[in-house]
Amino acid sequence: MLAQSLRTSLLILSGVYALCLGNNMSKYSRKLVHIYFQTQLATDWHNYTSAIVEYQTELLNMTVRMVTAFRLSVCLFVCLSFFLSVVHVLF
Repeated sequence: MLAQSLRTSLLILSGVYALCLGNNMSKYSRKLVHIYFQTQLATDWHNYTSAIVEYQTELLNMTVRMVTAFRLSVCLFVCLSFFLSVVHVLF
């Protein structure tokens, strides 16, 4: 999610772009402005998003396996406790 001050836009035409900053509201104080331009090719962006989707899928699969293993260990602990209590009562 982008912060409120950040803006993104798709530039269809390549070339030279101009940026104009105004300091009309506070002309007696200095301002420090950072401008960050980022460009990416569509194929690079597609590869990047595909890698993120694969990572998220692997993470979800690992989480499901861990939850399943935890549930199985709890079930085995309960069964073993019950078995030991029955053996203790019988002997």
